[in-house]
Formats: sequence, C-alpha cells, structure tokens
Amino acid sequence: MVERRRLDAEFLDSVTPPKEGERWIADTAVRGFGLRLWSGKKGGGVAFCVRVTDKNGVPIRETYDPYDKRVGVRGWEDLFSELRWENPNFEWDRGIPLKVFLEDARRWARWVIGQAKGTLPSAEAETAARRIDEERIKAKKLRLERMPIGSVIELIIKHGRARGWSDAYHDRVLNISAKIPKHFLSIAMGDLTRDDVRRIIVDPSISPGNVGTLRQLLGAALWRVHEMGGPAIRDRYPSYDREPLVRSPDEQNYFLSELTAADFKPLFDILEDNTTKWKQALCLRLSFELRGPMSRIVSGRWDHIFEDRWYPVLPDEANRGWYRWDRIDPIACDLLVRVSELGSDIPGSRTYWFPNPKSKAAHIRNVDRVWYQTLDQMGWPRLSLRATREHYLNMNLFKFSPFSRNYDRQRKYIAARLSKNRKTKPLKH
Repeated sequence: MVERRRLDAEFLDSVTPPKEGERWIADTAVRGFGLRLWSGKKGGGVAFCVRVTDKNGVPIRETYDPYDKRVGVRGWEDLFSELRWENPNFEWDRGIPLKVFLEDARRWARWVIGQAKGTLPSAEAETAARRIDEERIKAKKLRLERMPIGSVIELIIKHGRARGWSDAYHDRVLNISAKIPKHFLSIAMGDLTRDDVRRIIVDPSISPGNVGTLRQLLGAALWRVHEMGGPAIRDRYPSYDREPLVRSPDEQNYFLSELTAADFKPLFDILEDNTTKWKQALCLRLSFELRGPMSRIVSGRWDHIFEDRWYPVLPDEANRGWYRWDRIDPIACDLLVRVSELGSDIPGSRTYWFPNPKSKAAHIRNVDRVWYQTLDQMGWPRLSLRATREHYLNMNLFKFSPFSRNYDRQRKYIAARLSKNRKTKPLKH
C-alpha cells in the first residue's frame, strides 16, 4: 500500500527499513517521486526513487544517484560539509543522512519525470532555478568571508580527531594555536591577506619545530573555507601563491648560476657564528660538505661513521642502493668535532649529532626556519635548500687527489680525531 506525505528532514531522520517486504512513501511535493524502503539480510536499505509512466504508458523506475551529472549543481555536498562542521561527534560511519539529499533528489526527479512525459521545465523555470543556486552560493560565500580566521581554526581543531589526528598531535596543535596573536585570529576571511599569513609564519616567537605544524593548521583552515566556496586559497596562503616563500625554478636557477664559491663564504660565516640555534645552523653548514640526503644529516648518528667515512644508508636498510657512503674531509671533520663539543652535555648526544630530548625522534626535525633567516641576513631570495646544496656541491672543490700521499695521511688523521671525540667505529676491510 502506498503511503503519501510531504517528505521533510525530520521525517527522513526517523525512517528505517522494514523487517519484511517493502514500503513506498510518495512525496506530495513532486508527483511520481518518493522514498523506497526495503528489507534485506544485511539490514535492507533506503533510496529516493521515481515511479511514473512515460508519455507512451511505459513504466519508468529510476533510483536517485547523488553523482548524476544530468542534474547540474550538487547542493548536497555543501549541506553535508556544513552538517559535519556543526556535528563533529556524529557517527558518519553510518552514512550520509538522507535529508542532505532531499532537495537535490527532488530536482533530479523533476528532470527525470519531465524527460519521461516530454514536458521538461521551460527555459524560464531553468533560469529561475539557476538564479536560486547562484544566490545560495553567493550568500554562503558572503557568510564565509565574514567568518573570523580564529573561528575556522577552532573548528579545524575541534574536528581534528575525526581527520585522523592522534592525541599527541591534537595537543600540539592546540598549544600552537594558543600562541597565535589575537589580532590575527579576529581578521575576517574576506579581509585576510597573504602578508597577514606570512607574518604569522615567520614570527620569531614560534620555534622552528612548530612552524611546520602551524603551516599545516593554517593550510587546513584556508583550504576548508576555499573548499566550501569561500575566498580562493591562492590569494591568502603563500605556498599557493605566484610569489611563494621559495622562488620559482627559473628565477632560482638564474640566481644560483651567478654564484661562485667565494659568494658562499659569508653564508657559511653566518651559520657558524649562530649560537642561538647552533644545532640547526651547523646542520645546515655540514650539509654543504656532505652529499648525503638532508634527512640523514638531520638525523645523523655517530655510529654511522667508520674511520673517515659516513654511511648515511647502512647495507641492511631497504633503500641501501641510493647512497652508500660519503667521505669526511677536513672541513666536515672540524664541524663534527665542534658539534660534538657543543652538544656534549645534551642527552642523546652520544647517539645523534644534533640531539633534541624534547622530540619524539630524539633529534632535530627541521632546519627550514634557520635557513630562511640566514637567507634574509644575506639579502638573498628565498632559495630552495636542496637546489642551493646541489649547486655548491657540484662545483667539485676537491683539495686532495685520492691517489696522493697527503690524502692517505689525511684519512688517518680524520679517523683518529673523530674516534677521540666520539665512539665512531673503525672500518673493517
């Protein structure tokens, strides 16, 4: 037996599939459109459907597909996004609520029925429907533009665990958000500029390890607003802009091509004289003497040094074929000895070159902030560390031939000096 009523959000939240058989609830707002509920071994199901006959009397049975491209704008996606923000504790594993699809399903039904009957909506009706969509989108964009960035950040953090955040990461983001200046949090999304975001990212009061997390938080907030129809992210966030924090490859390559070995000396002097962030600074300085990947220099270990060789990738590692070993020259040796002396009292210094007891990894994780600060001091543009290292290391500034007598004497001197400072391992031939 057919049931008839006007379908609404409250009713759709209450319906459940029958234990046996099937139910058809016709919508009084659109004739031929309704809700089908059926039983099944796995609990049954619910779907919006159309049941009509075409102009020739042939029965038409179609089920609503939320991704049907024939209908046009999918308003349910915006409704679902808003619903998730308003109800972070909702059990989304149960599926998207039916009420989210109702208006889109009705529009779809009118189109299907019009096709079947040969009475599609007139051009005026379609224009009016498009105008309603445009007004809805415009009103939503205006609402998002007036929303303070602080409110968006609160919602991102509130939904953090639903996004897969661990408790530790959630607490870290919460602590970082507390350090964001109040004047920045009060800026409306429509008034937020790229310079506002840039000033927060390069704020010296935020530690280097927290800069990456802060960028992720701001990126998630800005992207979410953009995804929901708000201001375009490229106009707000430096890393998506045409003038990013790091120069474009063409500009960068041109600038680097003009640099000589002598141009790097002031850069190295600044890094070696940095006493505030000496671990990050000396890590950067060492990266211009060793060819191993930057990630391995940051996490460098003393027991990976054998005589005068550093093995960033040990033979038993899965990616051992990438880069096997690197020779430690006198400059790199002096830097490592200095690192050993400066970090002698830090827990973990017997294991790592650049220990950090507060980090879960027990060593420093990021050197980007010190790198960009050093570039600013030099008056250089924001260059990629990887490209700058590659340019310098490819200059082939070798001082000794591997076949000379001095080279062999130097090897033994470096091996003895490093083993005296740290428990480096002797090389077994």
